[in-house]
Amino acid sequence: MGNPATSEIPSCLSGDDENQWLPACGISPLIPIDVAEHGWPTGPTRSYERQARAIETVIRTVWELEGAAQYRTLHTVRLRDADSSTPEVMDDIFHHFGITRDDYVPKPRTKFSAN
Repeated sequence: MGNPATSEIPSCLSGDDENQWLPACGISPLIPIDVAEHGWPTGPTRSYERQARAIETVIRTVWELEGAAQYRTLHTVRLRDADSSTPEVMDDIFHHFGITRDDYVPKPRTKFSAN
């Protein structure tokens, strides 16, 4: 039994090379692509460091693939947490998607390197 999160992904998306899978899926490399609402919430089992790595991975991947496709925009889910004072329990992770706390103070590890 496969991973339920990926079981519905078309087989044309299985490769690592956009030059191959965009056309295989019938998508012209000239079609603009918007990456919307990517992010990683923080919480008891979701560290600030892991949030920073997850977001940086998406940013670097889009940057590296920019020549193969027409990426137009890249949006995080939220600039700030909805409510940083809420106890960080797994039921409340959706309050903690921001890269800053609800008072706009940056979370630790959200400053990315340009390298």
